[in-house]
Amino acid sequence: MGFCHQNESIQWRQIGTAKAGNGAATVALDNAMPNVVAGTSQTVTATLLDGGGVGLANVSVAFRVAGGPDAGQSGSAVTDANGHALFAFTPSGTGQDAIIATVTTVGSFTSPPPPPLVCPSPWTCQDIGSPALAGSQSFDPSTGTGGTWTIHAGGTDITGTSDQFRYVSQPLTGDGSISARIVTQSNSSSNAKAGLMFRTSTDPGAPCYAVLVSPGAGIKVQKRVTQGGSTSKIANPTGTTPVWLKITKAGNTFSAYTSPDGVTWTLIAGSTTTLSLGSSPSEGIAVTSHNANVMGTVTIDGVTIN
Repeated sequence: MGFCHQNESIQWRQIGTAKAGNGAATVALDNAMPNVVAGTSQTVTATLLDGGGVGLANVSVAFRVAGGPDAGQSGSAVTDANGHALFAFTPSGTGQDAIIATVTTVGSFTSPPPPPLVCPSPWTCQDIGSPALAGSQSFDPSTGTGGTWTIHAGGTDITGTSDQFRYVSQPLTGDGSISARIVTQSNSSSNAKAGLMFRTSTDPGAPCYAVLVSPGAGIKVQKRVTQGGSTSKIANPTGTTPVWLKITKAGNTFSAYTSPDGVTWTLIAGSTTTLSLGSSPSEGIAVTSHNANVMGTVTIDGVTIN
């Protein structure tokens, strides 16, 4: 009895490459932007498929909460026989999280970025002083350093006895700091302003402390000590975007800083001052176009609140 031996060959391909025109391997999330409630467990499923649409097993998938109340949480899981990996976490805040999945062991690819968030918790976004042109904002957790804010703002100015601007803020209890990089700023006016602020309330004449950059007027550190009082400029070094800015609060003492990289900070000379903003001021991002008839646009990333 004889046997016929046939020379068989198998076509091999890299995981991340196309097969028969069907596309490359992909990783996708079933719910990249879950609405979460603090303390209530949440599970998101990633599905890893090869170029032919077949699930890949035993592959590590990294998960990261890129934006929302639980930004910074992360984890990993290994895919099952169908290419599914589960990310379970317990939210610490309430709102909408934005989650990204990444694979690096069988190629390098990431799940499609979630769409920008309008005003993710715990932020509050609003116009102060009723500008003629209503402002807006969005937060893209998949870009920049820790996500990118794009803020559109009208308003006449942040100065005098009453302000008009767009304010993106959080409440603060006790001491703390806020830092960010002002990446771009449209030239709606040479005196348009964008930067960081501590404020007692949303009243247009509320006491406040701010460090703000302008297209043609440098970096301004200013304060309003009393309700409806005049605003005073206490420091005005040169500078323009892109620029890292920071404010620190220690009791009733406020100071402003700049940095070339968001790591090494330099105190702005003359910026340290004492004023009372109450026990629970807000802190956040302030933007004004300094032009009642023109909308200004600013992009900001690297926002960190401590």
